[in-house]
Amino acid sequence: MTQLDDAILVRLREALDADPRADRRICEDANIGPNYIRGVFKEGKEPSLDYLMKILGELGPEATMFVLTGMRIGNDDLEFIRMIQSLPTETKSLARQLLSKLQDGE
Repeated sequence: MTQLDDAILVRLREALDADPRADRRICEDANIGPNYIRGVFKEGKEPSLDYLMKILGELGPEATMFVLTGMRIGNDDLEFIRMIQSLPTETKSLARQLLSKLQDGE
């Protein structure tokens, strides 16, 4: 990965700190070198996309969404996304219109 956005690295560090496991354990669970995370944050190594995705896979979907987008979502949000993504395009449009009206208080 080239010049990974600094904001992503800041959010990754935050997600790692929120996980009860040590960085080394997360690396081991992700089947990457045990000091990989240390190398990224202490030595300034640029994380590869493959290894970043392995780390995010260990941290889970909520942390992944936060790291990649900056949005904090919970289990209800994830379930909603799963439901919406399986709908036909026309139904998605109708659902968006309904939610927009609900948000506006109509």
